[in-house]
Amino acid sequence: MKQQSHIQESGNNTLAVNSRKRGFTLIELLVVIAIIAILAAILFPVFARARENARRTSCQSNLKQIGLGFMQYTQDYDERLPAGGSATNTTLDDAIQRSGWRGYISNPLMPYIKSGQLWSCPSDAGTQQNQGVSGPVADPRFYKVSYGYNYSGTGGGFSMPSCSNSIAAMQRPSQFLLLWDSQNRWADGTNFWPRDVTEYLKKNHPYHSRHLETAGYLWADGHVKSQRLEQITYGQMGNLADNDPALNRPVTANNGTYTYP
Repeated sequence: MKQQSHIQESGNNTLAVNSRKRGFTLIELLVVIAIIAILAAILFPVFARARENARRTSCQSNLKQIGLGFMQYTQDYDERLPAGGSATNTTLDDAIQRSGWRGYISNPLMPYIKSGQLWSCPSDAGTQQNQGVSGPVADPRFYKVSYGYNYSGTGGGFSMPSCSNSIAAMQRPSQFLLLWDSQNRWADGTNFWPRDVTEYLKKNHPYHSRHLETAGYLWADGHVKSQRLEQITYGQMGNLADNDPALNRPVTANNGTYTYP
């Protein structure tokens, strides 16, 4: 009986020892935690980039549909882009009739586009609307807008030639910019340079280049492309002739200062 008891006690001790051996030591736990941290550091940026790529695709889809709206509008108006509007612009009722100052280019296009949501980029954290009379208002006629329109290149307002709101007068429609990612709704005068270009050079990418340091651009022929701002030239902002010396000058040249000719 003593021998049996000794064997049973020895067996119990062996089980206890084996049980203790199956546990993790502090070092082993730290190694596991370190491995998880390394994997997280590798994978989280990949997931974030994938999410932003998806937002960029959605934004480009918005611009493409807006481009179709532009085409329908110009077909109805003898190949002319929206211009002008109400003679006054001091109230919200005035703003909704305008495509320019205190209104927005989307207003005359709404019969063709029909959805204010298409004017909102999923990566834009701004609150600007299709009116500039006041701050954001809770009114179904007004909605968030995430794109800048080339008012100067289409209708004039800087020293570069414009197309005078005529598609037929454009030198190169496939290389003429209409709309792009920006919290600067009105690219009139030369303010594209102190706003979009300056913010880009300051690396304030949410302002203009919100999609992995690129922006979506809608061109006058309806195609959409994602590019970095330094790839955009004066000849794509204005209606320059093929022999114009500034044709291929990047908009970021001269430290982002507008210089023409």
